[in-house]
Amino acid sequence: MPDIEALYQLQETDFGIEERSAELEEVGAKLADESEIENAGRRLEVLEVKLGQLGTSRRGMELVVQDFELRLKKLDDRLYGGAITNPKEMEAAQEERNFMVARRSEHEEQLLNVMVEIEDAEAARTGAADNLEQLIASRPTHVADLTRRQERLTAELADLDVRREELVPGQGAQVIVLYNSLRKTKGGRALAKVEQGMCQGCRLTLSTGELQQTRGNRNVVQCSSCKRILYLV
Repeated sequence: MPDIEALYQLQETDFGIEERSAELEEVGAKLADESEIENAGRRLEVLEVKLGQLGTSRRGMELVVQDFELRLKKLDDRLYGGAITNPKEMEAAQEERNFMVARRSEHEEQLLNVMVEIEDAEAARTGAADNLEQLIASRPTHVADLTRRQERLTAELADLDVRREELVPGQGAQVIVLYNSLRKTKGGRALAKVEQGMCQGCRLTLSTGELQQTRGNRNVVQCSSCKRILYLV
């Protein structure tokens, strides 16, 4: 004769097995996952490359600005040193000077922008390096916590497996076949509690006949609506 209360315990045991199996899989994935550290390392590498490129740009712009300053000095020497006396040549030299001053200002502004970028990138690199260092330092503790959790879940799963082996034999083959079939089609919930005359699986009120059959939890009574096995609390 089936024991519906024990069958309900079997269902709860199966839920426990599924939950811990899923949790164990999640823990195993986290133990194997080094992506956070790897991503932090790649972030630092990207910033190092960016800083290198910005440094190259800065040096190139500094050379351009220095070149304009040199050319302006030579031109000023000609303009104000008495080397140019012809008015037209003086006018042309002054136009050339104005052009070079404007171009130098453009490059100085670009250089200033690059220097600001470098400052921001250096701050970001410092932050990325600190983050990577913290992740590496905290990883052993995190792994130890996950390992303890893995060991606990493995032990609980073993206990649940033993419990399941104890519950199954007393139900009879036909009941277990029905139970497994309903679990597949009912989202894992083959049994539903009966509370206040109502099936808690579909929330519909049961007939008087159904309620009478569930007394003692010794008969396999299925809800006429959702077909789950009824368990009278």
